[in-house]
Amino acid sequence: MKKRFIAVAMLAIVLLPGCKKVYDYIEIYPAADIKICPIMKIISVGQYGSADTLIFKYNSWGDPVSVSHSSGPSTGRPDYVFKYNRQGKLSELLGVYYMYGTTNDGIFMEYWHKYFYDGTGKIALDSTYIWPYFQNGVLIDYYGGKMTFYTYDNKERIIKDSTIWTEGHLGGGTGKLISVTVSNYAYDANGNKVGGSYDQKTSFLRTNKIWMFLHRDYSLNNPFTAESYNSNGLPTSLNLSVKRGGSNFLDVYFNLAQITYGCR
Repeated sequence: MKKRFIAVAMLAIVLLPGCKKVYDYIEIYPAADIKICPIMKIISVGQYGSADTLIFKYNSWGDPVSVSHSSGPSTGRPDYVFKYNRQGKLSELLGVYYMYGTTNDGIFMEYWHKYFYDGTGKIALDSTYIWPYFQNGVLIDYYGGKMTFYTYDNKERIIKDSTIWTEGHLGGGTGKLISVTVSNYAYDANGNKVGGSYDQKTSFLRTNKIWMFLHRDYSLNNPFTAESYNSNGLPTSLNLSVKRGGSNFLDVYFNLAQITYGCR
């Protein structure tokens, strides 16, 4: 624990002077994150005028423990609960609607991710249950499920995920295999994921490794040009063209957004 604290403190010293050093650091370490600038709130407006606010909470190590919608969760946009193992590594991600009542032993969730690590400390397998049902704390069944296996490059970026989709038995399913999908990701010489058009500022996903992992995107820059950025080069105000498409973050699609960080 002491070594980890020292490492975080040294990183903060390296990054604090300004955005140039932040950018230089992540250019050298493409999978590194900038925990001194955590996302605290995102106020967004979607293509059809739907407004939403995401509120973020973190643990003492700077990793997210929850992301909640100010207006409450709904189908397709649940609140998020993050759980960690004794080593401080992400072990579970719950997409929840509420954490009380009687459904699913008091937790009504849209999906439940469980993460398993390889010998190098990277997530090798993501086991996901969609609409899981529990009794006495034990998973009984689910509507759908999938297992995703990850392949990384020598810079610890995901370059391939392979997913096996299955049916559960709830809702009339038979438990059979549905399909197998494979997605590949590549990065250009600028350190950005191939297929996008980027600015020259620091990607807001880089504020935490978990955001990069969930979005399969370790790009150095943002796939859009923001109206304003803070002193660390992170986007703070977005006004994205409807024709060109907006941005998506944690199941929230938006064209207009104000992003607040724990740094200036």
